[in-house]
Formats: sequence, C-alpha cells, structure tokens
Amino acid sequence: MKRFILLFVAAVVLGPFATWAQDEQKDADGPAGRIELKRQQMDLDKHWSDIQFQKEMQKIQIEKARAQIVPAQHQPMGFPRHHPPCLLFMVAMCGVVHILLSIWTFQDIRKHNSSSGIWIVVVLLTGFFGALLYAVVRLGDIRAGGSAA
Repeated sequence: MKRFILLFVAAVVLGPFATWAQDEQKDADGPAGRIELKRQQMDLDKHWSDIQFQKEMQKIQIEKARAQIVPAQHQPMGFPRHHPPCLLFMVAMCGVVHILLSIWTFQDIRKHNSSSGIWIVVVLLTGFFGALLYAVVRLGDIRAGGSAA
C-alpha cells in the first residue's frame, strides 16, 4: 500500500515535469509543426473563401434569372384570361341600364305616336347620353307645339 501511495505522490509531483518535457519536444519540432499548422490554416481559409465566392456567384445567378422572369410577367400578353368580378358586374349593369333606357324611349315614342325608331337604336348604343339627347329633342318638340302627354 505504501508503494501505491509513493507512486501516486511521485506521479503528482513529477507529472508537470513530464508534460514540460513533452512541450520541449514539441518546441523541438516547433518551427516545422508551426509551418504545417500555418499551411493547413491557409488551406482552410482558401477553402472558406472559395465557398463564399461560390455562394455569391449563386446569388448573382439567382438575381439575374429573377430579373429576366419578373419583367416577362408584367408585360401585357394580349387580352387577359380572367376579369375581376367587379368589372363583370359593372359591364352587366351598363348593359341593363342601356336596355332599360331603350325600353323607356320605346314607350315614350309609342305614347306620342311617333314613328322614329332610330331613337331606340341611338339610346341602345349610347346609353345615358342618347337618352339625354332624346329627352332634349322631345322637350323641343313639346315647346314647338306638340302634346306633353
């Protein structure tokens, strides 16, 4: 048991000296080892910069491709393939208004026993402006001596 304790104490006391001796040996091949480490570090740095360069080149290529795609999406390509629902609703309402104004013109022409059917076509094609023109002409006819009813 005493031997074990003596060996343990010797290892503890002489341990730092053993590591110091190993450090001395490393310093002996130190310049060659340091040069090798420097070379490896330079190789790693070169590899890292190559990777960064490749990443930047990929980003540039992606941006280049995106720049070619984006303007092509914004160029008009003839008639649009779909219309927004509000636009279709407005077109339908304009058509309904044109037809209603044409019916009103037809009934007014029949009420006054006029045979001028051209006004129905004018109102149907021009809508509100044709009906307004017809109303102005009818006011002129009423003032000129025609009947109001």
